[in-house]
Amino acid sequence: FEYFAASQAQAFIEEAKNMAYDENVINNTPGSLPTGFTSAGSLGPNGGESYDDYDDVDDFDGYSETIDSGRGDFIVDIVVVYVDPADPDNTSSTKKYCKKMTVTVTNDMLNHPVILSQVFGYIKN
Repeated sequence: FEYFAASQAQAFIEEAKNMAYDENVINNTPGSLPTGFTSAGSLGPNGGESYDDYDDVDDFDGYSETIDSGRGDFIVDIVVVYVDPADPDNTSSTKKYCKKMTVTVTNDMLNHPVILSQVFGYIKN
């Protein structure tokens, strides 16, 4: 059960690794960084965007899915926040060069949730 939960969490992280850091850097670099990034209160999918349309890391914020594995339901919940690069456990309400994606997977047969996190950084060219 733990292995399956961990593999599901890791799959979401791997998917996000192939996406842009922020919606506002997909086609160009904002003139002023990090102020040009999406505001902390607006992280999540853009208007009308669904899972199949996700194109940047923070689109996963607030995502939830129930996976029926034949071993009961595994519930996936994802949170994406800005974090201080020097202290990735410190959530920030201001725009930063780092975002942390936390994937939590629960199942009735697990004694505790499986939680995996990944910090994504933006490097200005």
